Amino acid sequence: MRDSCQLCTLMHKRQRARNNKLSLNHPNKLMKQNPKIVQIFLAEGTFSGVRTAEIPTKIGQIIALPRNKIRNSESIPTIHNAGVYFLFGVNEESNGEPQIYIGKASDCLNRIKQHDQNKNFWQDVVIFTSQSNNFSHIIDALEWKCLIEAKDARRYSLVNNVSPSHPFLSVIDIFQNSDRRTKVVEGGRDERETTSQIPQACSFK
Repeated sequence: MRDSCQLCTLMHKRQRARNNKLSLNHPNKLMKQNPKIVQIFLAEGTFSGVRTAEIPTKIGQIIALPRNKIRNSESIPTIHNAGVYFLFGVNEESNGEPQIYIGKASDCLNRIKQHDQNKNFWQDVVIFTSQSNNFSHIIDALEWKCLIEAKDARRYSLVNNVSPSHPFLSVIDIFQNSDRRTKVVEGGRDERETTSQIPQACSFK
């Protein structure tokens, strides 16, 4: 009798675990987790080359490339837009300590080319920009936020010699960049992009 009760309990636990697994695979369950589609474009057909990433209904875009592929990235139109960039490398004098430099630019590609001439530590760059080039009013705030996130995370040694002060955003800047609507031609839908969402794409945690 005792063995029979234990067997029933074990079978009940297995059935409950099976039901939980099935419920997680149910489409309605997945939709509640707020899934997103990320489009990745491999400009050279490989993940080790120039690539871009974006969410179709958002205006933000990530551009990533190794240092030796700067010239290959010139064909990407948005790389000339305003944005925030991250130079990744290692400190060879301290056992390969990971390093990062965070900066801003009104033309990201031109600024990266300048760093290619005067900064030696980095091997890869990641750029966060806007497909509609409307980050020009808030790049100071983006740079400041990313620097704060990087310092708090302590995953990289910051190469920046000067830390920017807390930026000032006018009412017009906040309205234009935080409460504006950007028309998405594909599908004919309007989607909203807020400044509070932008730093999440650059999270170091």
